[in-house]
Parts: sequence; structure tokens; C-alpha cells
Amino acid sequence: MAQEAATRRLPHSLLRHLRSSSRSSLDTTMSLTKPVMRGLLTSQIKRQLVIATVLSGVAVAGWKILVQNPRKQLYADFYKDYDAQAEFDRIRNLGLFQSCRPDGEEAEE
Repeated sequence: MAQEAATRRLPHSLLRHLRSSSRSSLDTTMSLTKPVMRGLLTSQIKRQLVIATVLSGVAVAGWKILVQNPRKQLYADFYKDYDAQAEFDRIRNLGLFQSCRPDGEEAEE
């Protein structure tokens, strides 16, 4: 019987010890700083504006480098050896123009 009483007391004393130690640890960890009540919206807006400005700058730089510069180079390469008169003659010979006949034939009036 004495042993049963000792084993019954042990869990209670252990629980008491755990409860007291957890309370003291909670008391030390629960000391939180007070929330910011004034100027919170202003500080958040400032931070978000800086982030938005930086991200938009990165997007613009990426668009210029990855899209615009290659496109400009393609146009420059195309028009470097482009012959407008030869292109006109090719389209005219296909018969796509209504104002002139293929192969330079004169229009009959």
C-alpha cells in the first residue's frame, strides 16, 4: 500500500512541477511588445510603394532587355538588305494590285 501511495503522489508532484515551470516559462515568453497603433498604415504604404517601385523597375528592365532589344535587332537585320522596289515588283507580278498590271503591262483604257 505504501508503494501505491508513492506512485500516486509522483505523477501529481510531477504535474505540479510541470505546471509551475510552464507558467514561469509562459510568463517570460508572454511579455510581448505593444502593437503599433499610430502610423501603421503610413509605414505599410511607404514600404509597399518602395517594393512596387523596385519590382516595376525590374519588370521594365527585363522587358527592355529580353523583348525590345531582340525585336529591334530583328527589324534592323530585316531592313538592312530589304529592297522595296523588288518587293513591289514581286507583289505586282502576283497580280495583287488593282492599279497596275503584272509584268509592267500598260492598262487598257
